[in-house]
Amino acid sequence: MSGKYLDLNIDIAELTKEFEGIKSEVAEAVRNSAETLATMTHAKVNELATDKLNTRAKQYKENVTFEEIQKGVWVITLLEPAMWIEEGQSSYDMKETHLRKNAKVGKDGKRYKQIPFDKAKAPSQQSESANKLTGQIKQHLRANKIPFRKIETNEHGSPRLGLLHKFTVDSDKPSARSKSPSLQNVSIYQSKDSTGNVRRDIMTFRTISDNSENWQHPGNDAVNIFDEAYKWAEREWETKILPDILDSFDKK
Repeated sequence: MSGKYLDLNIDIAELTKEFEGIKSEVAEAVRNSAETLATMTHAKVNELATDKLNTRAKQYKENVTFEEIQKGVWVITLLEPAMWIEEGQSSYDMKETHLRKNAKVGKDGKRYKQIPFDKAKAPSQQSESANKLTGQIKQHLRANKIPFRKIETNEHGSPRLGLLHKFTVDSDKPSARSKSPSLQNVSIYQSKDSTGNVRRDIMTFRTISDNSENWQHPGNDAVNIFDEAYKWAEREWETKILPDILDSFDKK
């Protein structure tokens, strides 16, 4: 399993050598405190992810594992699917990424594909620009007395299904060369999932093809959350936890 590991070594033998007669008691206190620190550090990783990542926080935290692999040895791991967030990524061509799978081929031999964009995500799962567009959709819906999340029903009280609404909102273009606004052909669907529950989707679609331009992803800087959590754990151990342990036994 590839990924990144947070490894903070605590030398119990070195810490207990000056406590003749009560080495076992000191060692037990150190082990218990190390377990507490491991739990605190795991929480710190998730806290940093929430504070720093916005739309990427959910994926990052879903790929952080925390386990005791043997007695007294705790490991916090960031799994491979979220490594691109931790270590950053270079600019890349999203066009090729999107067209690599399930693309159709036009009469000119060029690949093309419809890319859906979910406009009903929670604010924490969207970028600032995406939240702005969602706000414009909400404004349009209020003006036309259409609910945003509430399931629409027919006169008999059963949910309406299929494409319910389709409209365009005057909005910024997704790129300088785009001919259409970002909120062209906003579509609202209601459908039943495999469990029979009704879901409501608010979507826009953009067509990408081999001829498309301006689909270059700018890349992301490394967030180095594991490095920051490691330094935090070191400070906690050296300035708070260990001094408290040593002080408690010095007084005996």
